[in-house]
Amino acid sequence: MTEDVDPYESRIKAVVVILAILIVISLAIVIGTIAYRAGLIFQQDDGAPQMVTSPSVSNGSGQIAVPAGSEIVDMTASGQRVYFRLRLADGGAALLTADPLTGERLALVPIVAGQGVGADSSNAQP
Repeated sequence: MTEDVDPYESRIKAVVVILAILIVISLAIVIGTIAYRAGLIFQQDDGAPQMVTSPSVSNGSGQIAVPAGSEIVDMTASGQRVYFRLRLADGGAALLTADPLTGERLALVPIVAGQGVGADSSNAQP
């Protein structure tokens, strides 16, 4: 009762094991890429990866101060800045720029009515 051993059987087993290892490595790369692009891991200036946590607010209040009586009409974020379009208490409008990490108010720019940018004044009638 001798069993015939296929000479290719051991090669097929080796190929299956190698392919299984490659699948596990590929899956780890895909998961790591998704986590990186989702912002779960980022590189600091020193190059060490760290997990993203909720930003701490240095002023302790966790608030961004807007002028008294103003109303936030619109808000957008870009990079390390947050921009608020405000309707002021006197009826005017302004653009408020703030740092979302510290709550620091960086600029308050009044918006005044006038000719729009790119308006062609050569066709204006007297």
